[in-house]
Amino acid sequence: MPLQRFPTPDVEEETPKLTLASREAMESIFIPHIVGKYRIEVSLEYGLVALLASILKPRRASELKNENVNITRENTQLKRDLEAGHGKSKRLKVDLKELKREIARNKVKSTRVCTNDIEVFKSSEEFEILQSNYAQDSYWNSLKDAHT
Repeated sequence: MPLQRFPTPDVEEETPKLTLASREAMESIFIPHIVGKYRIEVSLEYGLVALLASILKPRRASELKNENVNITRENTQLKRDLEAGHGKSKRLKVDLKELKREIARNKVKSTRVCTNDIEVFKSSEEFEILQSNYAQDSYWNSLKDAHT
């Protein structure tokens, strides 16, 4: 089946000029496919635009679809990380409250121990010696003796 040549409209000055050989080569390659596809007569420039649009459009759509899928995956992963972070922060808050309770209990225990130690010390002979020395104005000497 011989290829038909279609008349081309005047090309604007902004578009690059094609040589006659390259124009004929492109017309023989591209135009029959586009004409067969759309069943209309098109010029080379419009045919190239239509061909490029038909080639690029599915790629762009598939790329956008892939990007959308990737973004959705990232969003779900971030949501999971956020939920895990919330759970971890709640556990840390509970642990912090438990530590505060434990510190308060230990303070009470240490206060009891100190109180008991003071009472034991007050009933000891060393305390009586310190009191007698303090009454005699030799308190500093008695402290030095107690530490040695």
